[in-house]
Amino acid sequence: MREALRFRWSMNGNLSVSQMDDEIGDSADRAPLEGDTEQMAEVLKHARDGVQSYRVLAEASPQAYTP
Repeated sequence: MREALRFRWSMNGNLSVSQMDDEIGDSADRAPLEGDTEQMAEVLKHARDGVQSYRVLAEASPQAYTP
């Protein structure tokens, strides 16, 4: 059975990684864990870049990104 991780980042830019439940099914944030460290490094880089982009947008327009 293949395991998968779910990547999420919070409003303050913290990246969280958790194991997905098989009942959720396939989704865009699903990444198989098969020992491919280069692929995982690329996924984490994209997640980090996304957090940085979000921070820039939030700092430029805080009223739009405040819950």
